[in-house]
Amino acid sequence: MTYYTKGKLLLTGEYAVLKGAKAYAIPAKYGQSLEVKPNHTNRHQWRSYDLQGMWFEVDFSLNLNRIIQTNEPEKAKLLQKILQYIQQKKSNLFKSALSFITQLDYNRLWGLGSSSTLLVNLYKWSGVNAFELLNISFGGSGYDIAVGLAGQPILYQLVTPDQINLQNTAYNYGYKTGYNDVNLLPLWQINQNKSFGFEDKLWLVYLNKKQSSRQAVQNFKKRTVTQADLHEISRISEKLFNKDVDYELFVELLNRHEHIISSMINQPTIKQILFKDYPGTIKSLGAWGGDFILATGKDAPAYFYNKGYQTIIGYPEIL
Repeated sequence: MTYYTKGKLLLTGEYAVLKGAKAYAIPAKYGQSLEVKPNHTNRHQWRSYDLQGMWFEVDFSLNLNRIIQTNEPEKAKLLQKILQYIQQKKSNLFKSALSFITQLDYNRLWGLGSSSTLLVNLYKWSGVNAFELLNISFGGSGYDIAVGLAGQPILYQLVTPDQINLQNTAYNYGYKTGYNDVNLLPLWQINQNKSFGFEDKLWLVYLNKKQSSRQAVQNFKKRTVTQADLHEISRISEKLFNKDVDYELFVELLNRHEHIISSMINQPTIKQILFKDYPGTIKSLGAWGGDFILATGKDAPAYFYNKGYQTIIGYPEIL
C-alpha cells in the first residue's frame, strides 16, 4: 500500500503556538509518500528518497530491537523508537519482514514537513494516532500533523481540557485522549477558501539554510511570554484565516506579527538582519533564521535573485 501526505507552511503563530496562541497554517502542493510492502528477507528495510536519490537507509531486526545497518545512526534510533511504539500498539503489523519506502517530491531541506508527513503516513498505514507518534519522537505543537490530516488551511490551537466547551466551539476536536505531558489538546478549524485576492504580490524565498525546528522548540519552551502578546498573535491569525483583509491590512498584520515574535524570542527580524533595504514586508515562516520567508511586493523576485537567492516561489505555486 502507498500513502501520501501534503507538506505545510506556517503563516502565523510560529513559536507562540507552543504557548496556546492560534496559528494559521496551510498545506503545500508538495509532500511525501510512504509505500509499505512485504519483503522476503529476515529484516525490516527502510529506504528514504528525495529528488537527488536515496538519502537515508536502515535495516532492523524482525523484532525491531536491533539496528543491523544504517547510514544515519541518530535518525535510525529515532525511527526505531517510532516503529517500536507502533509495534506495541499494533503487533500484528510486524509479523513478517516489511519494506518501507518514502519519497519526497521536493527538496528535503526546504522545511515543508518531512517529519510530520512521515508521521501522518505512518498513521494512515498503522492506525496509531499521529499525535502520539509526534509526542514520543519529534515533539512540537502538532500543527503540522493537523495540516497533514486536514489537507486544508487550518486555524490551530493548543488548549487545556478545562478550556474546551464542545457545545460552543467551531473547532474539530482533534485528539481526545491527551496530547503531551502538560495535557494539551489540539483543536483546529478548517477553511476551504485559500485565496486572499492578492497572491501575485506574495513570494516565498528559501534562505538556503535548514533550521532545526526541534532546537527552536526546546529553546522557546523555556521562555516566559505575556498573555497580551499571545492574544495579539491569535487575533492576527484569525483575521488572516478568515480572509477579511485587503493588501494594506495584510502587510500591517505581518509587520505587527514580526515585531511581537521578535520581542518574544529576543531576536532581530530577518529583514533587520539581511534585507534592511527591501521596500516590502518580510515575514519569517517557522523557526527564525532558516527555511522560507514570505515577502510582499511584485518586485520581490528581482531583488532576491540579485541577493543570490535562487529559490523564489510565487505563493499560488506552492499551494
